[in-house]
Amino acid sequence: FDGPSTYVLGDHPSGCGLQALQTITDLLALDITRCGGVVVWRGFTIFFDFTENGERMGGSVIWGDLESATSFIESDTSLAGRATIAVGETLLASAPLGNSLMFYTDKSIIRATLVGGDDVFNFETLYRGGNSLKYKFSLINGGDLHMWLGESDVYALSQFDSRPITIPWITKAAGMIFNGITEDHASYDPINKDACNLVTG
Repeated sequence: FDGPSTYVLGDHPSGCGLQALQTITDLLALDITRCGGVVVWRGFTIFFDFTENGERMGGSVIWGDLESATSFIESDTSLAGRATIAVGETLLASAPLGNSLMFYTDKSIIRATLVGGDDVFNFETLYRGGNSLKYKFSLINGGDLHMWLGESDVYALSQFDSRPITIPWITKAAGMIFNGITEDHASYDPINKDACNLVTG
């Protein structure tokens, strides 16, 4: 509901609103008023799924200058930049995996690598299909493995995989999520797909 903001450890609430959060002036200047997510990786602060000039840019990312969390204006002396990496898709989550940063959309998985130079990042679609992230907050970063809830199974991805995989014992254990369960003394309905943001990994 509020614009992207920053908080410096130790800052105290001030002003009429007694607010310790400070809006990011560069994003205000760019008329970026909302963001679906943010990740910090290799010294870069990266916002994704943002609203700019009142238009939602669901498949776009914008990153600040190296080691400068609030500097987003592009210039010859800055590494700040932006890219549309998933046309017609919505970026839901992001987390590092090995030497890459993975972006998960509602339809695909995109791998970002740091290349430097004018491009700064290289974005490569690793996978597109039905085993993509379904529930935004279900992504689990296990360090060397990411796991998430898809449409009908729990999927995993390591840095050596070229597509999502399933792990048999997890698929069996997670069956109750998608199918519900009926026992002698209790029954549970399947997952409520209309309450996606209640799912937490």
